[in-house]
Amino acid sequence: MGNILKAYVFGECSENFKKFLVKNSIICLEFRTLRESFNQAFKDAIKKKMSINILLSPACSSFDQFNNFEDRGKEFKQLVSEKIKISD
Repeated sequence: MGNILKAYVFGECSENFKKFLVKNSIICLEFRTLRESFNQAFKDAIKKKMSINILLSPACSSFDQFNNFEDRGKEFKQLVSEKIKISD
C-alpha cells in the first residue's frame, strides 16, 4: 500500500471501505458517485504536477448505481475520455 497517495471511495459500501483504509493509514475521501470521486481524484492529480495513475479498483458490486460491472467500466472510460479531451 506504500504507493497509494489517496483513495476515493463511493457508493453504498464507501463508509466501510473508508474505515478500513483510514485504519491502515491511507488518506481516504468519500463520495456519493463514481463521477464525483473521479473528478476529485483528477483535480488532486493535476495539483501534484507529477505522473499520477488513477485506478478504478472495484472491491464490490455497484448495483446501487450501475446495472453491472460493464456499465461501471463504461462510465469510468467516459470520465477519462472527458478529461483527456479537456486537458489536450
